[in-house]
Amino acid sequence: LTVALQKFNAQEYESALALFQQVIAYDQKNPVGHFYSGVSYQETGRFTKAIEEYEIVIKDKDNLFVEQAEWYIGLCYLQTQERKKAYRQLDRISKSNSYYSKKADAIVRRLKYIE
Repeated sequence: LTVALQKFNAQEYESALALFQQVIAYDQKNPVGHFYSGVSYQETGRFTKAIEEYEIVIKDKDNLFVEQAEWYIGLCYLQTQERKKAYRQLDRISKSNSYYSKKADAIVRRLKYIE
C-alpha cells in the first residue's frame, strides 16, 4: 500500500493502479485501495471503472473516504458529459453537511443555468 501511494503521489497512475489492485486482492474491503484505484482510473480516463471503485467505498460506509467518493462520482459524471447524473449526484451533496456541499451547490447552480 505504501509503494502504491508513492506511485500515486508521483502521478504514476498505471503503476499505482496495479499495486492498489494487489492490495484489494489481498483485502477486498480495503477502502484506501478502492478509493485510490478509483482516482487512478479517473486520472487515466476510465470513468466507469472509477465509479465502480467509488461505489464500493460508499457501500462500505465505515471509512473516511465516503464523502470524497461521492464527490468524485459527481466529477466523473461531469467529465463524461452525463449532466443529469452529475446534477442528481451533486444536488444530493449540496443538500448535505458534506465538506463538498458548497462546491457542489456552485456546480448545481451552473448546471441549472446551462439546461
